[in-house]
Amino acid sequence: MKSTALFASLLWVSLASAAAVAVPMSAPVVPAIAAFPVPEITAAADSDTENQLSGPCRNVTFIFARGTNEDGNVGARVGPPLIADLRAALGTDGIAAQGVDYDASVLGYLEGGSPSGITTMTGLINTAAKQCPDTKIVISGYSQGAQLVHKAAAKLTAAVTARVVAVAIFGDPERVGTTASTLPPVGKVPAALVDSFCHVGDIICTGEGGATEHLDYDENAPAASAFILGLL
Repeated sequence: MKSTALFASLLWVSLASAAAVAVPMSAPVVPAIAAFPVPEITAAADSDTENQLSGPCRNVTFIFARGTNEDGNVGARVGPPLIADLRAALGTDGIAAQGVDYDASVLGYLEGGSPSGITTMTGLINTAAKQCPDTKIVISGYSQGAQLVHKAAAKLTAAVTARVVAVAIFGDPERVGTTASTLPPVGKVPAALVDSFCHVGDIICTGEGGATEHLDYDENAPAASAFILGLL
């Protein structure tokens, strides 16, 4: 029953993400999700796509993996507000933001994270480490994107892992079945460098509850930004 509820909640999350981002406010509500409140996605964040790794090296390189069915390569719920907070603190020339281009499908989530997305994120981290030897690397992800963070970090060499100065993950499916003292590792990144946000009642990261609490991690962007800035 729990696995059925988890799948149903994930399906709704993916539908809600698509509806909240892609459907104009004047359009009719999709019947399948009409009974659920879908938090409004505002235009406060700059963009759902970031590709600054191809530009000049900067003091900080921030690599973010969006959640299932989100648009662009950093999505709309968590990536843009977190990037905006970091840019406000570091300056636009102080941080290079890069999203992970991957399919972000429900099937990928059920596989424990899109295999191609894991490969892509691993490659982006390695590229940042190689082409910008002085940059401080921060990796982050929301929902399925958090799965990518775990799996990509596990593929890094010790030398590249040492370049990762902070990790912030949100609504992490890998947390299901764990406790605050037994959180799943992010590769070999020290636990003190990892901040994991999981809301009470978020079935995706707790295994119990519903999907509504999975959709408002934008409210944790300031705390995540403060955590990251404190480690730079």
